[in-house]
Amino acid sequence: MTSTAGATATEAAPRAGGAGAREYHAAAFQRYANDTTYSPLLFHGDALAVLQAFPAESVDCVMTSPPYWRKREYANGGLGIEADHRDYVRDLCAICRALKRVLKPQGSFWLNIGDSYLNKGLVGIPWRVAFELIDRQGWILRNSVIWNKVKSGMDNTKDRLGSTHEDVFHFVKLLAARNMGRRSVGIDISPEYIEIARERCTDVFPVGPNAISKMAE
Repeated sequence: MTSTAGATATEAAPRAGGAGAREYHAAAFQRYANDTTYSPLLFHGDALAVLQAFPAESVDCVMTSPPYWRKREYANGGLGIEADHRDYVRDLCAICRALKRVLKPQGSFWLNIGDSYLNKGLVGIPWRVAFELIDRQGWILRNSVIWNKVKSGMDNTKDRLGSTHEDVFHFVKLLAARNMGRRSVGIDISPEYIEIARERCTDVFPVGPNAISKMAE
């Protein structure tokens, strides 16, 4: 996922990854945040690097359709060219973690992603990513939308049905419950998963020794 800076800016940006690039992106974002126009601001660079320059909790909504795994090659490389689909899931989820940092507590994250075939079998990329975001990063999946691609490209395969849909996932942050004035209770029979939940909540709530109610012996 290579985001593409500043279509509205006239100065030249420092070379991606070079000295001053982060400061440049941060300054461009701040100028845009203080502006009252509706013109878009575009950043040219590696999404993971550019997102590091954004302030935390500064974006209301994220909508993205990243390069799909092994579908095409881009001139500058980037996401989607990994040899192993597990590396693709890892790299994409790293970007999603960075997006979670900049998304406001009440914000939404919309992810459009398609699947890929390997040895004539669907890999299950969309749901591999979704489960990783839910299980490892604490995203809440609010909706799973099917995009029916009525005008999808030709599919010349003769041993299966054509691929005519893609997944669109709607995620929100764990923080939303607190900022909407709601309290939450989590229940799990596994001490291991209780500890995982405790670690996740520590970043959001002051989880003290009395925050976990253990099962009666």
